[in-house]
Amino acid sequence: MAELSIRKARVADAAALAEIGATTFIETFGHLYPEADLTAYLAQAYDEDETRKDLTSPQKASC
Repeated sequence: MAELSIRKARVADAAALAEIGATTFIETFGHLYPEADLTAYLAQAYDEDETRKDLTSPQKASC
């Protein structure tokens, strides 16, 4: 089995993190929303540029 390691997310991880977040949200809550509402929410909540900003924000990425 491959050895795992955990590290703090980096700006270069923004695309992967946004995709994981959106996919997880869809799988968990997607069935509760009309498609247009879900699409609009995902575009805002899991935007790659916003994720990148979050990763560089001391208030959001303080751990």
